[in-house]
Amino acid sequence: MAATLWAAALAASSLITSANAFYLPGTAPRDYHVNDRVPLYVNALTPMVLSADSKLFTMLKNESCMPICTATVPAKDAKFINDRIREDYAINWLVDGLPAAEMKEDERTKEIFYDMGFNLGDDEREEFKTNPALHNHYDIVLNYHTRDNVNYRVVGVVVWPRSIAHSSAKTLDCAAKKPRPLVLAEDQENSVTYSYTIHWRLHDGTIICIFSTAKIHWFSLINSLVIVIFLCVMVSMILVRTVSRDISRYNAIDLSEDVQEDFGWKLVHGEVFRSPRFPMVLSVLVGNGAQLCVMVGVTLSRLL
Repeated sequence: MAATLWAAALAASSLITSANAFYLPGTAPRDYHVNDRVPLYVNALTPMVLSADSKLFTMLKNESCMPICTATVPAKDAKFINDRIREDYAINWLVDGLPAAEMKEDERTKEIFYDMGFNLGDDEREEFKTNPALHNHYDIVLNYHTRDNVNYRVVGVVVWPRSIAHSSAKTLDCAAKKPRPLVLAEDQENSVTYSYTIHWRLHDGTIICIFSTAKIHWFSLINSLVIVIFLCVMVSMILVRTVSRDISRYNAIDLSEDVQEDFGWKLVHGEVFRSPRFPMVLSVLVGNGAQLCVMVGVTLSRLL
């Protein structure tokens, strides 16, 4: 029997051929043809395709200053949006599985880097300190690669957001050298017209890396780990001292005397065998906690 299994294994291994492959986490490369629709998703957790995706992203079709929609923002929502801009909230897009990025300059080193996502608005300039500007126009550059001029792949997405107070939905001011920024008034209703410009650019074929600037906060991670270990050790020492003291007291009792009432840890030693009131809830919580701990360990081990 063993010889038969070995023979079958050798026969199967002879059919194996070498192959070159790669895997990009979260996506796989997909080929498109000219005028094919390229999907756009907003946030990975809630993949709702924009209603204008077929208009925004059409393979190799450049578009300039195109309107998306006009939205009415009440005063209450305007205050909410302005607060989110001050808190540096960002918009996250996924185009064919690749996250959109914004090119920024490091204030200290003056180096240009890719930042995942792009800001909801602008409050850094002096004129926007009081009332921030909302980004409602997007200059989008889609980098693509092709080998045969038939099949095309998206290899990078870069977005430059701008704030433009368009005159109307039919009269867009994208070409203005110094357009008037869009500032949401918090005491009245606002009309916001969104627009975009899209440009396809040939790339050398490699996926544009926007994760190179991401760094692990090792100091904060180690600090939290040390605190957790210290608290666990402290609680363990307290429990050991309490249990050992109770055991010493029990050993000091004269067995010839009447049996005294239980005290200390013996009052609860039998409770561990009692069925909990909500066993399903307990099992779900324990299972989720164990899964989180295992995934944290696996993730950290892969980053080392």
